[in-house]
Amino acid sequence: MNSILLQTHLGLRSSTLLTAVGTLALLGSLVAQESLRQNAEAAGTDWILGHWTAKTNEGQRVTAQFEWQLDGHVVMITFKMNDFLHRGMIYRAADKDQVVEVGADNQGGRVEGIWSVEGEVLVSRTMRVFPDGQTMRVANYHSKVDDRTMEVAPHLVEESGDVAEEPWATLVFKRQVAATRPDDKSLSQ
Repeated sequence: MNSILLQTHLGLRSSTLLTAVGTLALLGSLVAQESLRQNAEAAGTDWILGHWTAKTNEGQRVTAQFEWQLDGHVVMITFKMNDFLHRGMIYRAADKDQVVEVGADNQGGRVEGIWSVEGEVLVSRTMRVFPDGQTMRVANYHSKVDDRTMEVAPHLVEESGDVAEEPWATLVFKRQVAATRPDDKSLSQ
């Protein structure tokens, strides 16, 4: 009788052990999800990474830096125009199946947004919340012209969600040499 109980107990322990090993294997595969970098490389959208500069029609210098961080799970953004400085983070929110952006600026504002791909264009749909609580929604269309050139066309987004047909500007960015870092004095304040 003790032999039967022992075999049953060992059978339950083996079953429990197999279940635990299977659960760990499943959790391991969930933890080792593809990084944002792997997704971007597979989609061919990693071209946006790097340091870019442009000039507005009024001659103002604009800089944008997109840099991989955290083993390719995050893209850090630094955007500067005149005295305005924005720093943000883009990451894949697996639970929402979205690529999201969060950030803040040196004027007390914050940004929340979603990135997507429409055809061959990277689109960031963001909402800037100003310190007084007012908001502005923008859809920025990032187009690769060639390996050294990117066009960015910001479109206002109405409260209804409709995107303005015409951009309020089109900026032509040129890729800069890799030696320029986002912590350079030209980007920090």
